[in-house]
Amino acid sequence: MRCLSVLALCACAVAATASSKAAYLDVTSPGDDVAATQLISDGSLDPYTNFPGPEGPAQSIDDDTGSKYLSFQGAGLNNAGELETSPTGFVVVLDSPAAIGGVQFTTANDYASRDPGMVQIYGTNMAGSAAEIADTAIADDLTLVYDGTTGIPAYSEVGGSAVTEGRYETAPAQYFPESAEYGAYVVIITDLVRYEGNAPTNFQFSEVALLQVPEPSTLALVGLGGLGLIGLARRRVA
Repeated sequence: MRCLSVLALCACAVAATASSKAAYLDVTSPGDDVAATQLISDGSLDPYTNFPGPEGPAQSIDDDTGSKYLSFQGAGLNNAGELETSPTGFVVVLDSPAAIGGVQFTTANDYASRDPGMVQIYGTNMAGSAAEIADTAIADDLTLVYDGTTGIPAYSEVGGSAVTEGRYETAPAQYFPESAEYGAYVVIITDLVRYEGNAPTNFQFSEVALLQVPEPSTLALVGLGGLGLIGLARRRVA
């Protein structure tokens, strides 16, 4: 019985340590300075306006899953899925510089064929507003911190692309090596979740979270707490 108690406490300690990733916090906040942008082939940014006014990039960080960001230019792909124009996204200026080590998307209300499939995230310490960065940043101003999947899966049945499955669903977080601290980040959607018979043109999503790595002191406290539980169990068994 005592052995079982020790094992249970050890399991709790391991779970507490493993849950540190779940404690990652979104560095963006509703009301942060945001501007739509597109990534030009030379690596620079340029503004774009091909989205509905009420469904712009600010809606992707407003903590409201009932809203969404819809880009008609999308990932810059034509009906055949080939790159035709520039992929789009947004610039967000943070309240204070922060490092990130993860990203997490939430799908929107309709059309699974609009779900973003691949994303690039850049960090920058350029001065100025989000609109100024979106208008003037060149390749040398931007540092790529992530280039990979959004974590949104392909659903088995699209039914003409409009589905109820997977709507308003938060995808698994995608983790990557911790970045340097940046005062602003650029999120660019480079591909969509592909469905046969559906053109990967427009993209939409409800929310995106840029996840901050927990401070080392926080992780240390979690680890010490786990060790304390194990030590307490050992004393009780003795």
